[in-house]
Amino acid sequence: MPLATETIGGLGLFERRWPAGARIEAVAPAGGDEPLVLLDGVPFDLRRGRPDSRPNARSSVHERVGDTVYRVAHRLDDALRGGLVTRFDLRVPELATADLTGSVVHAVIPRGKHILMRIGDSTLRSHLRMDGAWHLYRPGERWRAPGYTARAIVSTADAEAVGFDVSMLALVPTAQEDTLVAHLGPDPLGADWDLAEAARRLGADRRPIHVALLDQRNVAGFGNEYAAELLFLRGVRPTTPAIEVDVTALLELGARTIRANRDRLDRTFTGVAQRGRTTWVYGRAHRTCRRCGAIIESGELGADPTEERRTFWCPRCQR
Repeated sequence: MPLATETIGGLGLFERRWPAGARIEAVAPAGGDEPLVLLDGVPFDLRRGRPDSRPNARSSVHERVGDTVYRVAHRLDDALRGGLVTRFDLRVPELATADLTGSVVHAVIPRGKHILMRIGDSTLRSHLRMDGAWHLYRPGERWRAPGYTARAIVSTADAEAVGFDVSMLALVPTAQEDTLVAHLGPDPLGADWDLAEAARRLGADRRPIHVALLDQRNVAGFGNEYAAELLFLRGVRPTTPAIEVDVTALLELGARTIRANRDRLDRTFTGVAQRGRTTWVYGRAHRTCRRCGAIIESGELGADPTEERRTFWCPRCQR
């Protein structure tokens, strides 16, 4: 059965047999009596020979934020950079006629939660959101995800990159690339990371700090898990207005943490990579705080009801 040899975040590379070094484990059941099988840390459906798409399986995976996007973009860059495009297929109505066949892939770079693929004189933008993934295959190799979920295909002589359920696809001249990401705040994983500017934006926000930290216009790349964990580590209640928080210290911690996690298969905030012990509060509602023993609380926060996200905090450690 063709199974994955390597999966990092939203990107899978598929082989014809189990690799010698593959890490396979079974964790708590995820629907029915079938265990949730993890192949190199990613839910995998052994029976169908493809990534597991069950809701419980998806919820076990870390959300696709800056560190995940960084890894995916760099793997794509390693596989495609310098190659001549032999197939270019965007399966969304507004871009269906676009064709960059014959162009050179110059680079694939991350920008916050966005992936920018520079091909010829154009840039293709994609976003993973929660369910998107970029897979890499050898030319002619059978896909291990349903073809109807493919939204973007970029092939060279050596590799085929397929974006399954990727969102926010856009194609613009590279000279106009900034129009796709100009709204984003400073990126802690970017070479041009500007702590002072990020602190200025975040510190001027009057909304709850958890909400403000998720606003990509303030700082790009952090997601719900990062927000909950960073606020715990700084001892800040998520409902505290951002203008009352030492945002410089918070962002310094955030930048160090996301940089430490960018090359890790298993994201961790506790320093422990063991599954189930990687977070202090995120996903741990009604459990005891690892630090003080209080019961972790949770609630919904958002800029408006349509954008509410569940957050977690310790009522004793975060005041």
